[in-house]
Amino acid sequence: MTGSSSLRTILVADSPEVVNAVRRSFPSPHTVSHHPFDAVSDGTGPSNRLMAAIAEADAVLVEWDLYRAPAIGSLARGRTERAPLVAVGADAAVEHGPALAVGADRYHALPVDLSLLRAQVVAHRRAGCHRPTPDRPAWSRDQPTASGALVIDWPARQARVGAASLPLTPRQFEVLAFFVAHRGQCVSRDSVLEGVWGYTFETGTNLVDVYVHHLKRRLAAHGVANPFEAVRGRGYRFGIEAEA
Repeated sequence: MTGSSSLRTILVADSPEVVNAVRRSFPSPHTVSHHPFDAVSDGTGPSNRLMAAIAEADAVLVEWDLYRAPAIGSLARGRTERAPLVAVGADAAVEHGPALAVGADRYHALPVDLSLLRAQVVAHRRAGCHRPTPDRPAWSRDQPTASGALVIDWPARQARVGAASLPLTPRQFEVLAFFVAHRGQCVSRDSVLEGVWGYTFETGTNLVDVYVHHLKRRLAAHGVANPFEAVRGRGYRFGIEAEA
């Protein structure tokens, strides 16, 4: 997509109201390819047909609702980073932190602002191009990095506790990897937003806190005591004690 060319968009939704609203937001020559949630949440992850379509898309829109979170997380883990994953819903005032926490890059209230989405697609690609290697921020490591029993393997895009792999979305992995790369340091929320998302402005959300909450739960499920120490008025300090 360049200049005034059309947007190729994938929509994952079940609600007829959402499907119709999105289609109205994308007049010709823009295209919307609709897929039901069955293509995502059949228990095996996104279908091959859906992932093939996403690989050619400029943006992926997904109907947002809390009970859809597992399916959206599965979609976020299975997709490539080429196209932004945008949660959409009818309510502009909805708390969109949970949507971002499970892997969405943005939240848009319907109808979709086409010019804004186009700008975000361009920005998403530009952010990827500025990384030193594909999908690798400058603070990442070529070799696995450990904090106690937790291992961050950037080449494999995998986090492990012992031999067990943590089920993380790509963005959850990056947030956790950022903290591990800066373990023992007091890390501000703004530095996480800039280091992981590339945001250099105040977002006005509790996005980092939402991610930390989800990561605590993931780690606790694998026997890791809370490694996030809240530093009042500043941010978090991360650390996992080595096993005796």
